[in-house]
Amino acid sequence: MAEIDELLQTVREEEGGRAMTGETAGPFLSREEVANKIKDHHTLIAKIREDYGTHIDHEATRHNIDPHLIAAIIAKESRGKPRAGSRAGARGLMQLMGPTAKEHGVTDLYDPQQNIMGGSAELARLIKAFGSEDKALAAYNFGWGNMRKFEAGQRELPRETQEYVPVVLGVRDLSLPPEPEPPAEDKAPPIIRALLNRAQGTTTDRDRTIMQTLQSDPEVE
Repeated sequence: MAEIDELLQTVREEEGGRAMTGETAGPFLSREEVANKIKDHHTLIAKIREDYGTHIDHEATRHNIDPHLIAAIIAKESRGKPRAGSRAGARGLMQLMGPTAKEHGVTDLYDPQQNIMGGSAELARLIKAFGSEDKALAAYNFGWGNMRKFEAGQRELPRETQEYVPVVLGVRDLSLPPEPEPPAEDKAPPIIRALLNRAQGTTTDRDRTIMQTLQSDPEVE
């Protein structure tokens, strides 16, 4: 995948200086270290968007968060399987725990619409609380209280969380639509461009000015 090479060269720095991609001085693994996992989970995005895109876009708009980030979390948490579960008790597409689900009004953890509703609401709350996507994702995986203890120097991030953040961000970034190509530079001399535009019936004010200048220039006669 060609895009991965560019992605792995990207250095995303949050305001304040902590590396979002996990440089040596940062708390997360590097994109290079998790490149294969980024590729693997990104292959799930098209199906996730096909199955749950309407719910994802609705909640993204509702909470003003990136729909591509929600889809990337679903890929990492459950691989798009609505009945996924963990030994810790997390359930559904976004792997909600019971108390968190209850806080956000989720009554059926296995219902895709409800699970995405609850997971997106929790993500939005964490982004607001922690101030950046990388910290919010770490808290989503590690737990709100544990992340506060990490910030206070009282706990270390587990390997799972060190990996989780760059994988989710990497999948999200690969899912973003490509930047539009800038228009090709027009290297034709102005007079040639003016004549071509006139022939095509697309004469601009600038073209008219050029033509008038030439017609009034005695050296041109």
